Amino acid sequence: GQGKPLLAKLAYERSLSLSSKNPAALNNRAVVLLSGEGEDNWLTAAEGAELLSSALAQDSFFLPAKMNRASLLNYYRLFSKAKPLWEQVLAKSTNVD
Repeated sequence: GQGKPLLAKLAYERSLSLSSKNPAALNNRAVVLLSGEGEDNWLTAAEGAELLSSALAQDSFFLPAKMNRASLLNYYRLFSKAKPLWEQVLAKSTNVD
């Protein structure tokens, strides 16, 4: 999807139409949505946050969605909400070794 956000958007929408609860597709759709200037648009950011929350509802240990949600919360300076996500990512990634 790099350099082709419209194609990526269509691919992830198609994936979600086949499996609406796929955490990777939900996460990736949020990333495409928020790419560029999406973070600056509050409605787009809310939609992206909802997709990330949905991904985490399906798999609470899905690290990419945790990291992306924490990054979005940091962008809006919601550090107290982002901190537990970063701590979970750190704990999970240090346990991988």
